[in-house]
Amino acid sequence: MDGEWFPGYLTPLWFLVVYGLLIAVVPITASLDARYGARVLAVLVLLIALGSVAHRGAGLAWAGWVTAGLVWLFCHQLGYAWRGWELGRRPLAQRLAVAGAGLAGLAGLTAVAGYPASMVATAGVESNIFPTNAAIAALAVFQLGLLVLITPAAERLLRHPAAWKPVVALNVGALTIFLWHMTAYLVVLWAYEGLGGTLPAEPTAAWWAQRWLWLVAPSVVMVVLVVLFIRVELAARRSRPRSSPPPAREGSE
Repeated sequence: MDGEWFPGYLTPLWFLVVYGLLIAVVPITASLDARYGARVLAVLVLLIALGSVAHRGAGLAWAGWVTAGLVWLFCHQLGYAWRGWELGRRPLAQRLAVAGAGLAGLAGLTAVAGYPASMVATAGVESNIFPTNAAIAALAVFQLGLLVLITPAAERLLRHPAAWKPVVALNVGALTIFLWHMTAYLVVLWAYEGLGGTLPAEPTAAWWAQRWLWLVAPSVVMVVLVVLFIRVELAARRSRPRSSPPPAREGSE
């Protein structure tokens, strides 16, 4: 292997640092959300816009990293909106507006403002993830919009234990799955190339014919890794004190 997988392979590790920092500032961000609601998101959007202009317009590299931190804070703050504002139970027009705003922002940034089309780290291809920029913030809003659109149907489906139990099982090991899924892929890739296989460079018929392998084989390896490491995540959860979410505010539209 020529190392083209690097540094994308390490993405779960640097994101773990981001995740840890976001969790560390929850007392602050939760208090801001409880006190100011949607105004926190509005301020973050303004700061992200200013940082984007400074980075991409004025060429200030440091502004790109400051903006990246603001984007992750914005994405985390959307979680308070999701849980506290009960967006999934709002009228359809409001739920469509969330998805539409995210999609419009994403399309504008990528088609007009010149942001890359790739939302993930890919070797040899410019992406929006490192450093994380405004396109990821727009993507987060769009994904939240899709979530709130399907919420009523999903809630009806998840009332049935047959549907709910697999969701619970996956969420129990969500962080373990995230941290080890690239390792599982890399193990299969090493084995594949070690046996003389080569990866098609373009999405040809051969590329599509291999999709089953690259879905099934890494999943099998990942199951093994999850079995080995899930106990660490479960032990951390058992030792973590439980806390109640902040109460929802009135008028946080």
